[in-house]
Amino acid sequence: GFAIDVPGNWSAQQGQDGATTIAPAGGAGSFGIAYGAMVGLARTGSTMQLDSGALLSATRQLVQRYTGDGTLQQAGEIQQTTVGGQRGYAVELKGQSPVSDSGRNVGEHDWLVTMARPDGGVGYIVFVSPERDWSKLRPIFRQMAESFRSVELQ
Repeated sequence: GFAIDVPGNWSAQQGQDGATTIAPAGGAGSFGIAYGAMVGLARTGSTMQLDSGALLSATRQLVQRYTGDGTLQQAGEIQQTTVGGQRGYAVELKGQSPVSDSGRNVGEHDWLVTMARPDGGVGYIVFVSPERDWSKLRPIFRQMAESFRSVELQ
């Protein structure tokens, strides 16, 4: 249940975990995701849109989910943000990219963005890039985040 504007040469793939990977050709595959975004929904048990405190708590749980195995680390504080005109939170994550240079994996820079959904769930996007390409991709990721909207499923 979402809509998002993406660059023309990117495509979406539904994952087995329910999340959707949006990436340019070669940006994602069996190796994981090197360039692009992963969009998902986290259920909270609520049927009403979350207040600020509940959304922050759900964001912390998502951070724990992505950093719990040690492959990613939180690289800053969770910040309030606006996503598609609605209240949200964002946090930077760091890890190792599946992209290699001279036989060594390069650093990865991720940006986790969350927003409350009208159905009580939490929509989230994890934007992914090798650290070396982050400054080029960040404006694209911001545009994508601003275009994100929840869509009620029929």
